[in-house]
Amino acid sequence: MPAAGQPGARLLIGKVFDRGGTQESFLISAMQWATGQGARVVNMSLGGEDSPGTDPVEKAVNDLSASSGALFVIAAGNSGPDAGTVNSPGAAASALTVAAVDGDDRLTSFSSRGPTADGDLEPDIAAPGWNIIAAKAAHGTEGDAVSTAGYVRMSGTSMATPHVAGAAAILAQQHPDWTGRRIKAALRDSAVALKDASTPYDAGAGRVDVATALAQTVVADDPSLDFGLQKWPHTDDRPVTRTLTYTNTGDQPVTLDLAATGTGPDGRAAPTGLFTLAADRLTVPAGGTARTTVTADTRTGTADGTYSGSVTATSASGTDIHTVLGVVREVESYDLSVVRFMPRLSLTSTAKAGSRLAVPIGLQGPAAQQGAVRSLTVQVSYDGGRTWKPAPCTPPPTAGAPSSSPTRPSPARSASGRPSWTPAATR
Repeated sequence: MPAAGQPGARLLIGKVFDRGGTQESFLISAMQWATGQGARVVNMSLGGEDSPGTDPVEKAVNDLSASSGALFVIAAGNSGPDAGTVNSPGAAASALTVAAVDGDDRLTSFSSRGPTADGDLEPDIAAPGWNIIAAKAAHGTEGDAVSTAGYVRMSGTSMATPHVAGAAAILAQQHPDWTGRRIKAALRDSAVALKDASTPYDAGAGRVDVATALAQTVVADDPSLDFGLQKWPHTDDRPVTRTLTYTNTGDQPVTLDLAATGTGPDGRAAPTGLFTLAADRLTVPAGGTARTTVTADTRTGTADGTYSGSVTATSASGTDIHTVLGVVREVESYDLSVVRFMPRLSLTSTAKAGSRLAVPIGLQGPAAQQGAVRSLTVQVSYDGGRTWKPAPCTPPPTAGAPSSSPTRPSPARSASGRPSWTPAATR
């Protein structure tokens, strides 16, 4: 099927939802099918609650990106404006995760924000996702009617994502030897800064600009440097250093002037020394690379929260290459010790051996009320406390609507109304 806007490109259409929603196995099978058919760019306008660790769909994104060279362009989600609401599988490291902006290059309120459940820097980039007019499904019911038959108006990161997928397809056509990772870098390096106070944890590198991406000959191999999470109480914080590499595909050397800036959790300039560069000028040889390092040092700050910033590399021609930076100085958090419980099972219960029992646990006290519980260890006994075994425990999900079906359930809550942790024991 020909693709509008990308002459010579063809579309593969994979259906992964039915009236009942979808399953992880459906998504993974479709991803494998798409890359097996030779897809260079895979658009995924879908998502659900992110959780700590790498879930099966995120793992598939990372594995298939590495093995096939394809680029997975994935919606960030519509759970904003709160921080930490970016969806999975958009939280996958290899994904090009897309936030939504309006027609004035301002982040929409609904667009999901980072960091991920693991404290990683997402989303990657933004694109128009407000009042987008698009073709209506033959029997579809979603969207607002417009004057032209066969089209509807919709908003969401699911509408922003195809803009970036189309831009990636254009780059893939111009550079058939480029991998998805290289295309991701070129799009992020050339993005346009938004006209609001959004940080890289809100909108990544900025709004996609395919024209600049096509013309640019120097790119940062890794257009985002994530310095991870420094755990509370910060008595043992240490500087973290990352390597920043520039590649020049042109036939002339290019000299870059480098400058690092940062923003603290309060939106003001980060303390001096939080982000530092080992060099403020590099010359990238024609057809070659040049490297420097960037260091994040959270000891220079006293406020806890997310610190973000960018390294701007400016050439003599005025071309700017932006590399976003991010580090989390964890807010007050605690690892709780073992909680033990003994579920009472009815003799008339029809649950089979091996059934999973989900039991919400409501936590009390200042730490629970302030959301400062980092982890909870749970043990369960079925023999009156004679023996105990560990039970996996998941934190309460963040409230908000996902970027698409299946509908996310409301956060589990205890009788007190507080968000509850849910251990899943196997009988």
